[in-house]
Amino acid sequence: MDINKENYELGLPVIEKAGVAHKIDFREGPALPVVDQMIEDGKYHGTFDFIFVDADKDNYINYHKRLIDLVKVGGVIGYDNTLWNGSVVAPPDAPMRKYVRYYTDFVLELNKALVADPRIEICMLPGAYFIFEDADKDNYINYHKRLIDLVKVGRVIGYDNTLWNGAVVAPPDDAPMRKYVRVWRIAAEVVEAEGNCADTKFSRSV
Repeated sequence: MDINKENYELGLPVIEKAGVAHKIDFREGPALPVVDQMIEDGKYHGTFDFIFVDADKDNYINYHKRLIDLVKVGGVIGYDNTLWNGSVVAPPDAPMRKYVRYYTDFVLELNKALVADPRIEICMLPGAYFIFEDADKDNYINYHKRLIDLVKVGRVIGYDNTLWNGAVVAPPDDAPMRKYVRVWRIAAEVVEAEGNCADTKFSRSV
């Protein structure tokens, strides 16, 4: 799901080249009404093994109320940013950016609901077993050099946006792309580093 189909279309050539386009059912629009429609259809109840939520945090609790009906028994729902820059345990007067402060109560609302929900088991993935990287992409290669020493042998480092809207396989100069996409094509460096590093086994989930 994405509110902008253009993002999906930019990466579509890579998806098609990988031969997995038939596995993707792209839905355009704000996620909440799309999820509501899926529930109304009735055929998606208990059909998902894994759902990852990194959408509008002021609706996190509303996503949980709906997604619990879509995930299989024993399946996984992953919520991004449940520590929300540490703000969920920070004193009320702690200095923080405006957007962080705004969403803190919504993230706390979700966390409290998860603790009280008898239908689920809660797991916080510790960095030693799994590290998910979605930070400043101009430092991706520097994160990789450091994180490889923190993760356990046989465990996983996940890098978001390694296809970077398809830019990593686009012609270097003449391919049309947004300015920020072109600037951060440097994210491709970490893909090359992962693929060539003797200490890692490289795979991509689509």
